[in-house]
Amino acid sequence: MTEVAQLEGRVTRLEEQITAGFLRIEDLLRQRIDDLKDEQIADLKAQIARLADDQRRIWDTLHAMQLRDSQRAGGNKMLAAIGHFLSAAVGGVVTWLGTWLSGAPPHH
Repeated sequence: MTEVAQLEGRVTRLEEQITAGFLRIEDLLRQRIDDLKDEQIADLKAQIARLADDQRRIWDTLHAMQLRDSQRAGGNKMLAAIGHFLSAAVGGVVTWLGTWLSGAPPHH
């Protein structure tokens, strides 16, 4: 072989090694990018799960507050109704007692 042929062979092998090196670098970059994407997706899924759990706890708390307010309003209405009934009953008894004590005949 001549020196030119040897030099040409070396240049060709060097070109092939450079191309192979670039392909390995490209494959490594692709793999690293895919790994980063997978990590980011896993992190996002974990964040979404935490947010969903927080949202569920907020809704549960809100429901409990609404239930407590409804019970309180119902209790207040019940106390008001009992108060009205007792007031009317006492008023009726006082009126009847006053009429009876005055000796006036009852109205018919």
